[in-house]
Amino acid sequence: MIEKASTAHSASSGDPTLDRRYGWAEAAFKEGDAQACVEILDQTLAQAYHFTAAWHLYGLAQEALGHKEEAATAWRQCLTLDPNDHFGARLDLARIGAMAAEDATSENFSGTLFDTYAERFDGHLTQALHYNAPELIKAALARHCDNAGRPFRFETVFDLGCGTGLMGEAIRAESGFIAGCDVSPRMIERARAKARPDGGPLYDKLAVAGLTAFLASRP
Repeated sequence: MIEKASTAHSASSGDPTLDRRYGWAEAAFKEGDAQACVEILDQTLAQAYHFTAAWHLYGLAQEALGHKEEAATAWRQCLTLDPNDHFGARLDLARIGAMAAEDATSENFSGTLFDTYAERFDGHLTQALHYNAPELIKAALARHCDNAGRPFRFETVFDLGCGTGLMGEAIRAESGFIAGCDVSPRMIERARAKARPDGGPLYDKLAVAGLTAFLASRP
């Protein structure tokens, strides 16, 4: 049996031959041959039990074959090997009813997902997807303030799930203190790099944290 690979969450087996087998299994699955995928991974996992990515794919293939118990067992093994859940096994377990939905959310999985997206996040949302939620939210807040007969001004703003700071950019001029949080460290890096027109930081405080933990830390 191959010794555990040095990769943080075993995206590789540590053995090029077994990694090639994983590639064949993945190709079979994408072509709709879940049975072939399972058979290849049976051999692969017998030699690399620590191979988390293979366990995750094994679960998907078993699910495709209608074997939900086997799929659940595979995804639980993913969590045993990788408690931080980089492959989103909790979401898979919840999807087939093997885990309560409220237990399925993984900040580590979300953080990893959005870390890979951070560099192209702004351009993809605003240009490719024509994302304009910050402008719509700002307009709604302006209407609410006008209807309430109060100034369009907020002394303290918490931007929860701030991403790269698109909402902060939209609301900065109407805000005093702005604090933002996100589960993705790279998103926070992008937000921290942004500045106000006067050259000061866009956000007064930023934290890598989930919503609950962030709000609990506020005075």
